[in-house]
Amino acid sequence: MMDTIAMLPHAIPGLGFAFALLMVGIMAAKWVPWLPLYQTIGIVILANAVNRLSYVTRITNAALLQIGRELEESAQVCGARRLGTMWWVIAPLIKPSLVFGGLWTGLLVFREIGMPLLLSGPDNHVLSVRIWSSWESGKLNQASALGVVMVLVMGLVIIIAQRVALLRLFEAQQATKLA
Repeated sequence: MMDTIAMLPHAIPGLGFAFALLMVGIMAAKWVPWLPLYQTIGIVILANAVNRLSYVTRITNAALLQIGRELEESAQVCGARRLGTMWWVIAPLIKPSLVFGGLWTGLLVFREIGMPLLLSGPDNHVLSVRIWSSWESGKLNQASALGVVMVLVMGLVIIIAQRVALLRLFEAQQATKLA
C-alpha cells in the first residue's frame, strides 16, 4: 500500500500536481495562516519532493531487496531492537542508494521549470524561474548566462559525486587487498 501511495505522484502530470498544491496553499493561507505555504519556497520544495518521491522509492526498494533477511535476524539474535536494526544494519547498507537518489532527484529538480513557475511568488524565484523570467522579458544575455551557470553547477555536482564514488571504490579495493 505504501508503495502504491508513493507511486501516485508519478501518474499525475507535474503542472496538474502543482495546480492542486497551489489550491492547497491558497486554502492554507486562509484557514491556517501560520503555515507558510502560499508563494513560499516551502511549497516549491514540497511539490518537488512529493513529485519525485516515486523515483527515490524505486531506488530504495532495489537497495532493500539486495539485503538479506539474515542480517536483520542476526541483529535481533544479538539483542538489537527493530529501530536499532534499521539504524545500525540496514541504513548503512542502503546509504549509497539514498545518497544517489537524493543527488539524482536534486539534479532533476534543479532544471525543473513547470512546477516552480506555477508555485513561485514574487520573492522566491528559483534559478529555473529566474531564467524563464529573463527570457520572457527579453533579457536574452542574462538568461543565457544563468543557463550557463546552471549547467556549470550541475556539472560540478556530478564531477564531485563521481570523484567521491571513485575514491570510495578505490578504498574498498584497497581494503579487499589487505584482507
